[in-house]
Amino acid sequence: MKKLLIIEDDGDTLEMLGYAAESPNIEVVLKSQTPTIEEIQQLDPNLILVDHWLGDGYGGNLCRQIKSNPLTRRVPVVIMSAMTNVKKIASDSGADGSLSKPFDINEVTGIFKTYLG
Repeated sequence: MKKLLIIEDDGDTLEMLGYAAESPNIEVVLKSQTPTIEEIQQLDPNLILVDHWLGDGYGGNLCRQIKSNPLTRRVPVVIMSAMTNVKKIASDSGADGSLSKPFDINEVTGIFKTYLG
């Protein structure tokens, strides 16, 4: 079973993304606050979808931490944001992809299929 970690501080968006990811083959973990690198290591996700603007930090900074840690650097990270430069933010952070908000649900499920099968 694949594991998806979604980090989003807006409860409605978090719930909707979790619903979109529901599948018998995917375990979905929802976080409304930024987890530590140790928590991410313990969760051992196959994909991380993270909002850039979080109430307690920036998704881009978390992505840099994930990608600089030998135990988590291979985990694909997709950064999402309503900012027009989300692709640059993702690229500068070392993310594997980006998602513009507002997003089309088909684009979201496409990301899940790409990284989680």
